[in-house]
Amino acid sequence: MAEDLRTDEELIASILAGTVDDFDVLVRRYEKSAFNTILGMVNDFHLAEDIAQEAFFKVYRALPRFRRESRFSTYLYRICMNTAVDALRRQTTAPQTVPLETEDEEGEVYPLPIADTAPLPLEQVEAQERNEALWAALSTLPQSQRQVLILREMDGLSYQEIADILQLPLNTVKTRINRARVALRQKLLATGLFDRHNKE
Repeated sequence: MAEDLRTDEELIASILAGTVDDFDVLVRRYEKSAFNTILGMVNDFHLAEDIAQEAFFKVYRALPRFRRESRFSTYLYRICMNTAVDALRRQTTAPQTVPLETEDEEGEVYPLPIADTAPLPLEQVEAQERNEALWAALSTLPQSQRQVLILREMDGLSYQEIADILQLPLNTVKTRINRARVALRQKLLATGLFDRHNKE
């Protein structure tokens, strides 16, 4: 399928004019980044899938109220983050898991199988342990720190974009990111799986 070169704004105008199928174009354009952002928040593959569907449903219903004061991507990330936070509040009594994820050649994310009877090379075992430790440490950070760290390190957003998404002052975003990096580094060093010269 050829890539649709229309801008987000053109697609939204088309959707609001009645071409509902154009919403599928927006979904395809952002579904991977939205899913990865949510997954970083909830640490649960299947829950992230459910939240992503809920978030896109909310976006679709809210499109008529979308004010083009910010970019659509900023608007989408904000809804994804808020939906993930709401889901976490509902899941407070549920046990937290730390799945391991990988990507296939097409960029699709899926969990690695945990149980495997074949012996694994030492390097692979160590990599899995570090990956699990990273997710576990990330999940213990305060929500405010986890949010900014995911948007910055996983999604590669600028400080200003994060400030727009979370509706926070720019200096607050910078402070939270710095504190989150320090806290995460301390937690990872405490596991003994990372040395002080490794980049987390």
